[in-house]
Amino acid sequence: MNSQDRRKSCGFRNTFHIENMQMQFASDIATSSPKLFPCKRDHWLPNLDHGFVTSDPISGAEEATVNQLFIPGENRWDYDIIVDLFSEEEQRQILKIPLSSYGRADQIYWVHDNKGLYSVRSGYERLMLEFSQNYSNNMDRYWSTIWNLKIPAKVHNFLWRASQQVLPTSDHLRAKRVDIDKHCPVCLQHDESVLHSLVHCVFARSVWDATGITSSPSLTDSFKDWLNLVLRSNKQDQELIGMTCWAIWTNRNEVVWQSRSHTVLKVIANTKIFLHQWREVHQPAATHIRNPQTLDFAKWYPPAAGSFKINIDAAIFENQ
Repeated sequence: MNSQDRRKSCGFRNTFHIENMQMQFASDIATSSPKLFPCKRDHWLPNLDHGFVTSDPISGAEEATVNQLFIPGENRWDYDIIVDLFSEEEQRQILKIPLSSYGRADQIYWVHDNKGLYSVRSGYERLMLEFSQNYSNNMDRYWSTIWNLKIPAKVHNFLWRASQQVLPTSDHLRAKRVDIDKHCPVCLQHDESVLHSLVHCVFARSVWDATGITSSPSLTDSFKDWLNLVLRSNKQDQELIGMTCWAIWTNRNEVVWQSRSHTVLKVIANTKIFLHQWREVHQPAATHIRNPQTLDFAKWYPPAAGSFKINIDAAIFENQ
C-alpha cells in the first residue's frame, strides 16, 4: 500500500490511546449523498454529536436504505415517508441535507480535512483539540469551586499553592539544591511530594479514612487532579475536604518544626471545630429593623450646679 492509499484508508471508528486516556470517537464523516447507507446502523444525520437514527422503524423498514427515502425517479426527499418513519427532530435533520444533482457514487469524507482525506495527523489534531477544550473547561470549573468554598482565606491560598505544586516539600526543596532528607518527615518511608504528603502518606490516608470521605488516591498522579476528583465526588463535604488538607499540612509542619504530631482523631476534631467556629463568625448576622419613631435615644444632660458627671463606656458579655 503506498502512502496515498494509506492516507485514504479510514473507518467509521478510530481508537486513540494517549498516556492513560483512551478516547473513541466514531464516524466523523460526511457523504456527498447519503443514499445506499443503511438508515438504522450508520452515522449519516447532519449532527456530529449524535448522527444516528433512534426512531423505531415500522415493520418491514428495518433494513431500509437512505436512497429509499427519495421520490422514485427524482433526486428529492419523499416528505410523506420521512414524516411516517422519523421523529420531528430527525425529520428536520434529514430534510436539511442537500442532495447532489451530479448523480455521483457516495464516498467517505473526513470532515476535519479540507480535502476530505483522513490521516493520522488530522485524527491526532482532532483528538488533542477536544482534549484541550475539555481540560480547559474542567480546570475552569475546578478553580471556580476552590475560590467559592466557604473557608478561611488562608486555606484558599493553601489549596492554590498545593494545586500549583509550590509547597515546600522535600522534592521541591531538593530541586532547588537544598540539602535535606528526601523522605517524608511524617512517615519516614517514601519520598515527599505534595501528593504524598496530603494523600498517600500513611498518616494522611488514616485521616481520610477516618473522615469517611472517599479519597481514591490511586486514580490520579497529581494533587490537583486528585482534589478535583474528590471535590466532584463529595459535593456535600467540599469545605471539610479543603480544611482537612490544610490540617494535614499543618500537622506535617509541626512534625518538621516542633517534632510534635497529633493523633488522627485530634486532627479531625480540630478541623471540624475550626470550620464550625469560622462558620459561626462569618454567618450573616440577623438584623431587626425597628421603626425609628419607636427607638429610645439616650440624651446627654449637663450635671446640676455644684456636681460632677463622669461618662463611662462598658460592654456586657454573655458568660460574665
